[in-house]
Amino acid sequence: MGSNPSPHRYAPHRDIGTGHGHDAQPGAELRGEGGSGDVARVRLAIQEAERLGHNGIGCEHLLLGVLAEEDGPAARVLVAHGVTLDAARRRTDEITGDGWQDSVRWSCSPRATVVLKLAEIEAERLGQVHPSQAHRLLAMITEGEGIPMHLFKELGVDVGKVREDLLDALDVPADAREMYLRQRTAYEQARRRQRCPH
Repeated sequence: MGSNPSPHRYAPHRDIGTGHGHDAQPGAELRGEGGSGDVARVRLAIQEAERLGHNGIGCEHLLLGVLAEEDGPAARVLVAHGVTLDAARRRTDEITGDGWQDSVRWSCSPRATVVLKLAEIEAERLGQVHPSQAHRLLAMITEGEGIPMHLFKELGVDVGKVREDLLDALDVPADAREMYLRQRTAYEQARRRQRCPH
């Protein structure tokens, strides 16, 4: 039931609610029990998906989950740049429509899976053990596409400045910050060359 997926909607990817091991890590994160840490933060994305009538997780839901943790540093940075939870909910609803129901509950889009993995890498490169909402937001910026970036562009958000403000909020030491920004600049330049080889 429900309308056919629009070009902006995420496609069902894989069951993230069962299994163990490396391939099941995002699923274990989303399905895990408990009320604190990363599990609770991903649960905010699930709650935002449910609010929209979706039963899968895309980057738009991860972004809404970041904003829903209103006292978190990532949410505070976004609000300072003009991205509020109400505005993001409204625009996401406009883009995704009524949603659609996948036969596998709580599947994860390919892009959201990449972002969750990138968040682990972002945390590791910054010398931090567990990925937080701030690392997920950094991962969305690094990934560089999808509804969150579309929304940021619409709102005129300087994602480079958001990244720097997140590093400030995470209290990243100067040397680690410099290395991280240098790596990210090189990565983004390489991606641009791949997209526009001539």
